Amino acid sequence: MSPQEAAELLGVKASTLYTWAYRRQIPAQKIGRLLRFSPSALNEWLRAQARPPEQSDPDRWIGVSDQPTCERCGRLPADCDRDAALCVSRA
Repeated sequence: MSPQEAAELLGVKASTLYTWAYRRQIPAQKIGRLLRFSPSALNEWLRAQARPPEQSDPDRWIGVSDQPTCERCGRLPADCDRDAALCVSRA
């Protein structure tokens, strides 16, 4: 399969696909000067990239935490120093 066909299959630009292939982040074969992709290898790669569903661990969710935050800047206490420039109003 050509890079253009593979990019269409994956829903990315061909330039992104070339970058991934150069970085060896995606399965690809060079045939002479041409870059080719195996549909079965791409499908296997896609399955390997999938993340398993998270089990109820709300502390890992972005923006959800039971920990108290600073009223001025919204940061966690470990990241905020009320007397320093780090603690700046969110407004």
